[in-house]
Amino acid sequence: MIESMTLGRFFPRGSLTVFLGGFLMLGLAVSAWALENVEFQSEFRTDLVKPVDMVLTASGDMYVLDAGAAQVLVFDSRGNRKLAFGVNGAADGQFTAPRAMAVSPEGRIIVADSGNNRVQVFNPAGEFLFSFGASGTAVGQFQFPGDVVVDRFGLMSVADRDNKRVQVFSPNGIYLNHFMTEGCPVDLGMDREGGIYALIPEPGKIVKYSPSGEKLKEFTCRLNNKDFLPRAERLSVDAWGGIYITETAEQSVKKIEQSHQDVALSFGSEGAGRGQFDRIGGMALSARGELFVADTNNGRIQIFQVTGDEELPPEAESFSPLVLDFDFTVAAEDSISDIAVLPGRGVFAISDKKGRILARGKTENAFGSEGSAPGQFLKPAALQVSLDGRIFAADTGNNRIQVLNSDGTPAFEFGKGGSRPGQFSGPQGIAVNSKGLIYVADTMNGRVQVFNHEGIYLNSFATTKENPLQGITGSPSPRALAMDSQDRVYVLEDGGVVRVFDERGKFLKSIGEWGTGDGQFQKAVDLAVDENDNVYVADQANSRIHIFDANGRFVLAFGSPGKGGGYFQEITAVAAAERRIYVADYSSDHIQVFRYDSEGPAAKMERIYSTRTAAPPGLSAGNDVVRYGFAKRAATREAIQEFTDSLGFSSEYVMPFVRIESVESLNDGKVKVTVSIPRNIPVEIKAPVFNRPQTPGGK
Repeated sequence: MIESMTLGRFFPRGSLTVFLGGFLMLGLAVSAWALENVEFQSEFRTDLVKPVDMVLTASGDMYVLDAGAAQVLVFDSRGNRKLAFGVNGAADGQFTAPRAMAVSPEGRIIVADSGNNRVQVFNPAGEFLFSFGASGTAVGQFQFPGDVVVDRFGLMSVADRDNKRVQVFSPNGIYLNHFMTEGCPVDLGMDREGGIYALIPEPGKIVKYSPSGEKLKEFTCRLNNKDFLPRAERLSVDAWGGIYITETAEQSVKKIEQSHQDVALSFGSEGAGRGQFDRIGGMALSARGELFVADTNNGRIQIFQVTGDEELPPEAESFSPLVLDFDFTVAAEDSISDIAVLPGRGVFAISDKKGRILARGKTENAFGSEGSAPGQFLKPAALQVSLDGRIFAADTGNNRIQVLNSDGTPAFEFGKGGSRPGQFSGPQGIAVNSKGLIYVADTMNGRVQVFNHEGIYLNSFATTKENPLQGITGSPSPRALAMDSQDRVYVLEDGGVVRVFDERGKFLKSIGEWGTGDGQFQKAVDLAVDENDNVYVADQANSRIHIFDANGRFVLAFGSPGKGGGYFQEITAVAAAERRIYVADYSSDHIQVFRYDSEGPAAKMERIYSTRTAAPPGLSAGNDVVRYGFAKRAATREAIQEFTDSLGFSSEYVMPFVRIESVESLNDGKVKVTVSIPRNIPVEIKAPVFNRPQTPGGK
């Protein structure tokens, strides 16, 4: 995505050749309309070996990715080198056959390190921050990442070429979603609204997708009965919506107008002269209509004027996606089986290996040990902390529940091995409701047992074959429990489904199912419910956290196999509170913490519309008022349509959720309409990041 900018000419000392004069008449023998607006400006060679991509920024800087030197170079508007970093290799900050780059809104430099099957991210000073991705076919992995683009919110879309998909990552490299393409996407472009353009040489298409991966439009590139897309290598989209490609058959640059899908511009040939190329790399466009083209094997960047000084179109309204990103890590220093979060008191964790509880993830705050005495634990599986600071632990190996005071000293315990009321067989989950009632997932007995605040047995509800509840069949074994703000009980079954009951054990609904897609689990090991009743399910087999809203509708999933922020080796537990998600990784002995705004930022638009039936000020009765009322309704409909189009939504889905905040009659016969979408957007709306139709892992 090219930012708005005013870019000066590049005049590097001793290396610039300037050609002034007429228009460049190169390339195919086509009609004049396809050639008339190309003017060679200059070429830039300073310190370049094999430039393959570039980015122009609003500050006037030019970032160049040089595959020959395995470097990123930054030049100011006068061509002076400001920064250079990178060497050939596979370590952090090193590159192997890098192909593309992008610059985020906050100035981070993002490089598609294609030969290493990863994406690397650097700060504006060129210092390595992090990388994400590895060789493979699982989500979050790559088989030759050919390009990366970044939107105004910092979301990174990566062309995972040989996996035939585009993957989307958070600003800190957390896998969020992906969508499959019809062939191998070799390059990407992005327009000002966040629309993603994928260049797919086989079958010879450019496809525009919404930020959520919905296919919106296809483009072809035919000129003089030739199809140039099968040999196309690079793609760029300018601020006016023009699509530029480079192709190898004739070493040319071509521009496609979206409105009529005709080739509006074609120039270039093979060679080393002006307007000639030897393996064209990436392109970038300035706000002045200057086209920068990486002439890779000639070791230069050529600059052309391809449009006049048209006024840049206004920034389009767009929707801000959910806020979810990596925040920090708690070094647990233990293999964690469960975690609990108490606002104001921090994170508590329990280790099934060492039989102890850690406050704030630190061994110096630990209490307990392995054993069977009071305050000791044997393979504890679950942990809960009440509002009064009491600690509840499912002491699984000892078939009991232990209750500890806030300082870790034993208060009391209840339960023993068996199948009678009040007895347990491998209890793995525990939850406490607002009344102090204690719910225990009695896993091997296939039931949930309920106790009062002193551990006195009250009742149980089961989901066994012998005693099926409403709509429930089979022999599930409850693995984990959580409680929402209405004291509804969420039960995670070993079979990969969450069942919801009221506090008396009446079945209400199910959430999720077995599988590998969004909202599906292969090995669900834990769940949590936050203060807004959002539901979080930890899926160990898929290395993902699935999020559902308070109505049980899937919202998003994040995470992928690997090491680092947003990557998981062996998820064992999840907790959520105060807009944070806590995920325990058993193998890496740490807890990852993520920022999450379950409501998301609101989208809003204000527009003024002309009306043909405007009433003069002061009219209060008669047909004119009726007509004016109709005009206002027409303006409202127009505003809603424009709003939904700008967000990439289907109006069919979004219409019931759009709010008409105000409709104001202006003295000049116009109507001002303000519309918005609420922060808590239903999943059906197909908003960015909310809807991911593809299942993870597949090509």
